Amino acid sequence: MPVFLVSGLAVQIELDIGLTTALLGIVVAHYWAAATLCSGLGGRVAQRYGSRVGMIASLVHGCVAVLGIALAAPTWPLLIPWLVLPGASNALGGVCAPSPSRHCDAIRR
Repeated sequence: MPVFLVSGLAVQIELDIGLTTALLGIVVAHYWAAATLCSGLGGRVAQRYGSRVGMIASLVHGCVAVLGIALAAPTWPLLIPWLVLPGASNALGGVCAPSPSRHCDAIRR
């Protein structure tokens, strides 16, 4: 969600943090790169600790990232680490999301 928040507000924040369209692409690419690189680790974490713990950790990381973007990213280079963190949590949440359906009865699916 934080990457969509930044992308949606890019027009409003471009003058505040010096974010051009090209720089927005670079910043957003870091998010997706982190999500791609961390998906294997996210799968191991979900398998080891369970999907519930993984989803809670993903939610906490996402909330911390949104607060970090709002409070601690006055320039576009400081925005990158705040988008790498939710990229990693996206990877964790993505592998945990299908897991709860395995615990439901076939009738309830």
